[in-house]
Amino acid sequence: MKERTKLDRQVWLAIIILGLVGQLAWMVENFYFNTFLVKEIGGTTKDIRNMVALSGIVATVTTIFMGAWSDKLKKRKIFISLGYIIWGIVTLSFAFISKESLETILPSSSPATVISVGVSLVIILDCIMTFFGSTANDAAFNAWITETTDETNRGSVEGVLGALPLLAMLLITGLGAIAIDLLGYGVFFGIIGLMVILCGVGGMFLIKEEAHPTKDQTRYFQKVIYGFRPSTVKANKKLYLTFLAQCFFSISFQVFMTYILIYFEHNLGYGMIEYGLMLTVMIIASSVLGIILGRSVDRKGKAGFGLVGFGMYVSSLFLLALSRNYFVLMAIGTILLTGDILLVTVLSAKIRDETPKNSVGLFQGVRLFFVVLIPMVIGPTLGEWSIRSSTVTFLNEFGETVLVPNTGIFWMAGLAGLLVVIPFLLVFKPMSQPTVETK
Repeated sequence: MKERTKLDRQVWLAIIILGLVGQLAWMVENFYFNTFLVKEIGGTTKDIRNMVALSGIVATVTTIFMGAWSDKLKKRKIFISLGYIIWGIVTLSFAFISKESLETILPSSSPATVISVGVSLVIILDCIMTFFGSTANDAAFNAWITETTDETNRGSVEGVLGALPLLAMLLITGLGAIAIDLLGYGVFFGIIGLMVILCGVGGMFLIKEEAHPTKDQTRYFQKVIYGFRPSTVKANKKLYLTFLAQCFFSISFQVFMTYILIYFEHNLGYGMIEYGLMLTVMIIASSVLGIILGRSVDRKGKAGFGLVGFGMYVSSLFLLALSRNYFVLMAIGTILLTGDILLVTVLSAKIRDETPKNSVGLFQGVRLFFVVLIPMVIGPTLGEWSIRSSTVTFLNEFGETVLVPNTGIFWMAGLAGLLVVIPFLLVFKPMSQPTVETK
């Protein structure tokens, strides 16, 4: 086994700060744009589904083109720093959207028109925010991590990166819920936006980037389509099978996570404080376990840990569908999140291991095609289908009848999660495969 390559403190600081703040911004989008759209603007679960799907499309297309561009220029820092700054500015702009401000701008319009304009404006701004977030985080930051790490330390790095979304979820759903209750959505979006802006400024000083004196002569369009060529897929079979495994996992995750806050509030009857306390315990416990186990992945191999994570994740989904007791749900949720971290750590590290070293940026868009676009279109749609069987409704702040998510979201997510095992076993089966290093 190779000796482990150590990363210096500045690299770790960049990974943790940029990674955490990026996840905070994504979590605001994933959780509170949904509730903001329904509670403050008057949208429905169908509007949520459309927003999530469009955001997934924008994220993937952006990463394909901007990843290729950053590879062409052989630069990551400018895309990361400038991208984070504009990402924060757009996030901050949500502070100025409200039903009252729209009524002021459209004084003679009917309530239905105001709601329609508001929903459209939120979705459009979400897509713009996604463009800059995907440029900075998905295209450039992820490529930089792959180039900065190697096979001897990626398990440790992915263990930390896998815990960051959960830590961000804890901060956003815990402190975020308190901030929204006390200060409102506007101030909350403003705080998050400023944090992302400051992170972009800090990235200018934290990120170490090697100089690449050799000019890339490859045509830009060739770079854009490179990852989608059949010859590229054939030459990198394990990479694309790993993409497929993570695709099935992400579909499963999106099925229930899109509607989870509404489920806990309106189906189980838990308030934000109760849900926040539950999530705090789950995330702290699972994050610590995930980071510890991530270090073990580097030493003991990925396959066994991945299968354990898969079993924990899928079985927990089915158990959540059968449980309503607060403390039982907390215990099952902890197991689910630990399995989530472990499985994602293994799959993400394997993707970095199998990515051709001279074409890192080109594969970030392909990764998002499997991990974001397909899941964000299919997952919420499957979730919405499962909700149609619900017999419970509630009236939102605008007097509209909205279906309450039921346990069908967990059954559907569990069934989708079972598909992960097929490509996973193929990935870790010995396979003769040449690896393409250049275009």
